Amino acid sequence: MLERDVGWLLKARSEEHLAQEQEWLSSERVWLLHRGGFTPAVKCGPADPDTGKLRIRLTTSGEELLVDEEDVEKANPPQFDKAEELSQLRFLNESSVLHTLRQRYANNLIHTYAGDSMIIINPVAPLRFTRHMAIYSEK
Repeated sequence: MLERDVGWLLKARSEEHLAQEQEWLSSERVWLLHRGGFTPAVKCGPADPDTGKLRIRLTTSGEELLVDEEDVEKANPPQFDKAEELSQLRFLNESSVLHTLRQRYANNLIHTYAGDSMIIINPVAPLRFTRHMAIYSEK
């Protein structure tokens, strides 16, 4: 097994980190899927047994909506935002993968592993890098 595959297992987590992760998971963060893409939201309780609809609150606007269960996907805690390996995501779904790729691209991290494959998002502008940091290295 490669070091990159087990590296995340070797990182010790503090009590504070574990508490933050538990708080995140108990808040039931989700992605609302819609025609324009996906939007972060929070579930506001269980699904209505009669209609099967979920009540969610959009994180961006605070607006509450009733949506079908199949229109939401679970969101990952923030520590997964720039995961180098997509298989490490706690919840592996389309919205979470696209969010991770977008976060990595915004931080000039254009190389992302997806199992044995590598995804490279080619920037439209020249990469910003310093004298001490080349875009390609032995890593």
